Amino acid sequence: MSLLRRALSLGAVLLAASSVALLIAPGWLTEHLLDQSETPGDVWLRLLGASGFSLALVHVLIVRKLDDLWWWTWSIVVFDLLVAVITVVQPLAGLPDGSAAWPWWVAAGVSATLAGLCVAGLAGAGQERPFA
Repeated sequence: MSLLRRALSLGAVLLAASSVALLIAPGWLTEHLLDQSETPGDVWLRLLGASGFSLALVHVLIVRKLDDLWWWTWSIVVFDLLVAVITVVQPLAGLPDGSAAWPWWVAAGVSATLAGLCVAGLAGAGQERPFA
């Protein structure tokens, strides 16, 4: 369970930090720090930040009751895998002129890594606390 606890905690910290940045300074974050030429607009980025922060809280809730709810982590794995797929497809499909591809690849790598850590943690948790 310790690997699963650490993976969920790391995911919560990364998601909360990036979400707070989107809530506070969406334009600066996407245009200056991540070097994207076109953004969907601050309100959409703030909504993304709000939903991401809420998901970070779900990570924390799972960690707090991990002995009983370890299998809820599959919802986090699905989210991380979907983010990884979407952030790989985006630069492959073509970015607007002047947009950097590196943030997309970093997001894909981080999401895939977190999903892998959670799956490894789930494998261990399933051995420690089977359903039956």
